[in-house]
This record gives sequence, C-alpha cells and structure tokens, in this order.
Amino acid sequence: MKLLGTGVALAAATTKLETAAAAYVVNTATSAIELFQVNSSDATVATVWVGAGAGVTISLGNGQGLRGAATFKASAISSVGY
Repeated sequence: MKLLGTGVALAAATTKLETAAAAYVVNTATSAIELFQVNSSDATVATVWVGAGAGVTISLGNGQGLRGAATFKASAISSVGY
C-alpha cells in the first residue's frame, strides 16, 4: 500500500478525501463498531461498519469522499484493485 499525503480524522458532517482514488480507514475506538459513509454530492452512496481497532481499504469513484465518526482516521492511498 502506498500512502499519499497526510492522514485525516473523519467528521460526520464534512466530506473528506474527495480527490482520493482509494483510502485506508481505521476505527480507533476501543469498544465500538462504528459506521462510515461514502458520499457523492452530499448523498450517501454506501455505508461500511468497521469493528473497534479494525481497518479497511476502500476504492472511491470520481467525486466520492468519506464521512464518519471522529474515531475514524483515514489516509489516501494508491488505487486498489477490485
């Protein structure tokens, strides 16, 4: 995985990483399963549940970005395969 730029904390009301082709997202909560959203033009495209301390790699389409609880930290990465 190739990291691109600096990591960000997600926010429930602000879309982050809108220009990234892919992202690695980690739930830093210690005891909760949290939800983050893939958004496009302020509409939810998909939702993903991530367990406490776990992370996921996700591909993003043009104009899509991420929103979620502040316990989520995300970094743009090089594009991932399907």
